[in-house]
Amino acid sequence: VKSCLQLLLDLFGQWLDPSVSPRPPVMLVFEIVKSCLQLLLDLFGQWLDPSVSPRPPVMLVFEIVKSAVILSDVFEEFWHFQWLLEHCLRLAAVHLPEDEQIHQYLILGACKASAVLRNEPFAERVAKLALSGLSASQTATRVMTLNGILYILEAHAGADMRILLPSLADHVISLLLQAASGDVHISEEHQLVLWSTAFFLVEQYSGDLNLTDFSARVVKVALVSLSSGDVLPLSVYSAVIHCLERLMLSFSLSKSDREAVSSVALERYDSSSLSRSLPALGLLLTYLYTGRSADQASGIGQLENETLNDPGMEGQLAVLEHLTKILDRMHKAPPFEANIVARMLPALLEDFMPRHQIMTKVVGEFLSSQQPYPGLMADVMFKVFENLIRRKESDFVTEWVLLSLGSVVQRTPLAMAVWSLNCLFVCSSLNGPIRAQYPCLCERLGRFDDVDGEFLAVVVEEFYNNRGLLKHQRQSLVAVFRSAAADHEVYQHVVSLLT
Repeated sequence: VKSCLQLLLDLFGQWLDPSVSPRPPVMLVFEIVKSCLQLLLDLFGQWLDPSVSPRPPVMLVFEIVKSAVILSDVFEEFWHFQWLLEHCLRLAAVHLPEDEQIHQYLILGACKASAVLRNEPFAERVAKLALSGLSASQTATRVMTLNGILYILEAHAGADMRILLPSLADHVISLLLQAASGDVHISEEHQLVLWSTAFFLVEQYSGDLNLTDFSARVVKVALVSLSSGDVLPLSVYSAVIHCLERLMLSFSLSKSDREAVSSVALERYDSSSLSRSLPALGLLLTYLYTGRSADQASGIGQLENETLNDPGMEGQLAVLEHLTKILDRMHKAPPFEANIVARMLPALLEDFMPRHQIMTKVVGEFLSSQQPYPGLMADVMFKVFENLIRRKESDFVTEWVLLSLGSVVQRTPLAMAVWSLNCLFVCSSLNGPIRAQYPCLCERLGRFDDVDGEFLAVVVEEFYNNRGLLKHQRQSLVAVFRSAAADHEVYQHVVSLLT
């Protein structure tokens, strides 16, 4: 048998050699894999036959079971899984439960096969085998058992689930509570599979558990774990965040749970390092786009006529508070994170804020002396203005430019004031060639020479002549530059062009 097996493997290896030309057809490769699998299963079956004498050594049986479970990923026939299930259940009956090294693979194999077959006669035996694995002394066995149970849960194998669910729910929530309180130390891998199981139960089986508080308890433990700072391993932290996102996207959380999740997400985003703040930001955005306010996303014009006494405005105020926190975070965020936030801000603000508040936030942050990333805020302003102009709201943009001029010309030093003025006029311009200069203008941040002053004169004159300004608006524009012309020659040149 060994010689035949080696001969076949050598032959298959030659066919599958990547250096062989021409390559073998795909169907030939498929047949090779199928033949190898059949050969191995026949060989394993002979070794595991209970009538064989002498019995194979325990270590050989262990390696056979381990190999069969791994090979089950390429099983394609139902009888393959039937073969695996029968052998796993038979071996589990003859091997002592204390032999956890082999039992962990027997449990995984039996659960995996049962999930595919949904075989009612074996359901009780598989469920009892899995429950015994949950109480095993070795962590590896408990982890393997939970992975096996996840196969059953994902397959919605009815009979197995009815037996497993109550005990599984108690086991999972008990261990998560102990881990969150610090009473026991649970390995990172064990925590990951516990959280995966818990959230899968909440998402798919909360109605079948007959435990009305199970979902709330899982969410509560998750939030306590997230609030523990850097104690929670990063991989587990990210997994919990992503699982909460899934619950929000599937609308599996109650209103109170959603609010609690958003509060913790905001806290973690505002106080965590980059590796933890970005996942928290993703959770916060999921909250925003799956809540009541998301119904108005991309339709912010409806918000203009609302008052604070209107129904639902309390939730709207909470959304505005979250957006304000995101903007405030940019003041202390590292460059990489600030760049990410700046790229998403225009769409985010447009989806959830009235246009007056958008302009207040964006222009205010752009002109703030405390803003460490003026170039990024200029990018945000450029995109916001562009969106408004595209929606035929250029008059609104013009009003805000005129309102902001007085603050801009007072900025210090002069180089910053001139750069800010150039950005403001370029971002609001309707002239394509002028708007095309924006990338070059960004590179002028912190610089000042004659070319900046000349460019300012060009963009101001274009704004003055081509925006259809009313008489009082023209007078206001000239007055702003005249008030600053006494101290700076660059503004004197602008005034001379406009008068």
